[in-house]
Amino acid sequence: MTDTHETAEHVDERALTPQEEPAAHLQERLRALHDAAAVKISDAVPANTRRAYAADRADWAAFCAQWGLDPLPVQEEMLALYVTELLEHGSAAVPTHKRKPLAASTVERRLSAVATWAQEEGHAPNQRASRKVLEGHRRAHPTRPRRAAAALEEDLRAMVRAAQSHELADGRPALRRRARDTVLLLVSWRLMLRRSEAAGLRLGDIQWHERGMRVAVRRPKTTVEEVWKPVPYALDPELCAVRAVRAWTGILAEAGHTAAATPLLVRVLVNDALPVHPKPLSPPALSTVVSTMAERAGLSGKALGPAEDASAPVYTGHSLRRGSITAAARRGAARDTIRRLSGHAPGSHVLESYIEQGHEWDEDPLAGL
Repeated sequence: MTDTHETAEHVDERALTPQEEPAAHLQERLRALHDAAAVKISDAVPANTRRAYAADRADWAAFCAQWGLDPLPVQEEMLALYVTELLEHGSAAVPTHKRKPLAASTVERRLSAVATWAQEEGHAPNQRASRKVLEGHRRAHPTRPRRAAAALEEDLRAMVRAAQSHELADGRPALRRRARDTVLLLVSWRLMLRRSEAAGLRLGDIQWHERGMRVAVRRPKTTVEEVWKPVPYALDPELCAVRAVRAWTGILAEAGHTAAATPLLVRVLVNDALPVHPKPLSPPALSTVVSTMAERAGLSGKALGPAEDASAPVYTGHSLRRGSITAAARRGAARDTIRRLSGHAPGSHVLESYIEQGHEWDEDPLAGL
């Protein structure tokens, strides 16, 4: 009888509605839900953006601390002074002897980081004065946008040939580095990948097909889901991403690296050996490879004009994505077709600028004069 009574009491306690639960237990549940929601909200923001915003907010907090103020809630006047400080002198978190003025685009990102921080805490800061400071600075100090050069088809070919010329210190061919860098160039270009997207590829993201291969692409900047993209064999073997990946994965297999979680673009040791436990190339390292191959191919030295101090094209990891989009536009590909492969958001102004570059010599209203 006693056991039955205790069981009934236990069932009754578990069946209580939220309104009947003790207040302390409700508060505990709410805290747990709040923490879980905060984690999910954070996960919705790309990791690179989270890191950048965290550094930006720490800099704002350091600036406020210099004046004995709390970073939140944000005061309109102090925010305008902070923007001025960044434009005139640089980051407050950097030692005085190392400080230098920041670009307006960087300051704008920091302003956004502070504003979103305040909004997350329930405060909507007035940015009117800060935006006016930025606008006035841009008018007084106009600058030419610094963009990564677009690596078009022949540029890509030159970089692939540069990658195929890797040698060791004793003059022997660095076969593994040659194969890996060729894959890096061709896959990034063919799939219009961002640096982080290329660096995140794994062997399990590759599926062979009689017409080529399918690659699982994750674009955390615009979506949380992976999308399988077909890559057919190219007519030109030298620029064929499928052949390059087959050759490279064969080299990895010979070294015993066949697990699905193995990075596609692994680090290669100085002696051209593969490490026992392969680690992926980081996005900055990937960009360095592209810059180095462009320099070896003689692309970075192309002058843009007659001035002796004319800027030379800057080739970075983004050059492959930009160049591929521009090349597709020149070949007459539809905007939506390009967007589906590149992963840009609908109506993206960035994508439009790349496409316009592909048509800049074709859309002259005075052509024929």
